[in-house]
Amino acid sequence: MEIKEVQSILTIGETVAVEFKRCGNGIENDTYETVCSFLNRFGGDLFMGILDDGTVVGIPEKAAPDMVKNFIKVISNPTLFSPTIYLVPEIIKYDESHTIIHVHILPSAEVHSFKKVIYDRVDDADIKITSTSAIAQMYIRKQNIFTEKKIYPYAKMEDLRLDLLPKIRIMAQNHAGGQHPWTTMDDQELLKSAGLYGRDIVTGEEGFNLAAIMLLGKDDVILNVAPTYVTDALVRKVNVDRYDDREIIKTNLIESYSQLLDFGRKNLPDKFFLEPNPKNPLIASFFRNIGYADQLGSGVRKLFKYSKYYSGKDPLFVEDDVFRIIVPLDDAYSFDYGIEAGSSKVIESNNADKMPINADKMPINAGKTLVNSLSAQQNSIIQFAKETGSIKSRQVEELLGVKQRRARRILGELVNMGILERQGAYKSTVYVLKN
Repeated sequence: MEIKEVQSILTIGETVAVEFKRCGNGIENDTYETVCSFLNRFGGDLFMGILDDGTVVGIPEKAAPDMVKNFIKVISNPTLFSPTIYLVPEIIKYDESHTIIHVHILPSAEVHSFKKVIYDRVDDADIKITSTSAIAQMYIRKQNIFTEKKIYPYAKMEDLRLDLLPKIRIMAQNHAGGQHPWTTMDDQELLKSAGLYGRDIVTGEEGFNLAAIMLLGKDDVILNVAPTYVTDALVRKVNVDRYDDREIIKTNLIESYSQLLDFGRKNLPDKFFLEPNPKNPLIASFFRNIGYADQLGSGVRKLFKYSKYYSGKDPLFVEDDVFRIIVPLDDAYSFDYGIEAGSSKVIESNNADKMPINADKMPINAGKTLVNSLSAQQNSIIQFAKETGSIKSRQVEELLGVKQRRARRILGELVNMGILERQGAYKSTVYVLKN
């Protein structure tokens, strides 16, 4: 890992996927608990020789190789780690007087335990999992039981919304430019062609799979197969404590798409886009045939792209047991002109009438950007840095009335935007405006 990347991580601080450990007296149990929780959740990066606040104190350079050997011995010991894992710690020379150890941990397909205790990662904490239901949820998530290819041998044609197939044929024909194989197939052939009816070679079971039920199943059948399935769409603009509008969708994916699109049109201006590309190949293929999804592309990338049209900010993904997407909104923001509607507070620029409108490559520069495209907290930090020449993390805490972790996160955002530049190290770290 490059030093610049390490410094960027230090600026942001500990997160669900980043953990700092002092390891002044060797590697202690809490370090292995973090390894276990990373394996059981999203993976992450573990740094040894760094305090919780991001201060690099380092570990003895001569002791680093032995610490790595001990680390590998512990994670390879089946009496301590079950199942055992293979990781490659990296010794990094941070500067002339400080050495740290970095371990990149990928999420595992199995449930791991350390000293017979299962750990999970919640925000920046390692939590012991003891309840049967929580452990069962973890196994379900890891083993991916509810895959789209799971066969339901007792599901029948009458369990599906066959009345949707004529509409689907027309959509596929229109999307293909007037000709599509589905238009000449009967219902059974269409479902087989779409991969919604098949045979499990391992078990010999034959019938409709989960993808067929989720795409075309009747509501009661979907409730029987996936009782927790629901899409809950909320709009929070005026009433942020509760919501201004809400749509709970529990029907098949074909009609769910239309209902979610209508909900978006009702609550958002005409710059609303929806270009999904599901991860599940069968459902994605079906959606591509009827024009609901592009053949190539990433739904996540496009969501980041189009979210900038509403607030200039990135969406938030929370991939927990319940998957959530939060798209920030700002009625006063206008991406088309690079300014907030009705606002004239602009830093002078010779090219203000030629602001780029590519959401994937929107440059943000402290000397040329518009003040109002940033949050109030970010603007306060920039103004303070202008007046004093620099700003420290502790000054941000006092200025905004926030805790250290939040202050470091906001500073990290401004560094990533190219507005601030980090100078110095450890307690002498300051942030200055870029020229």
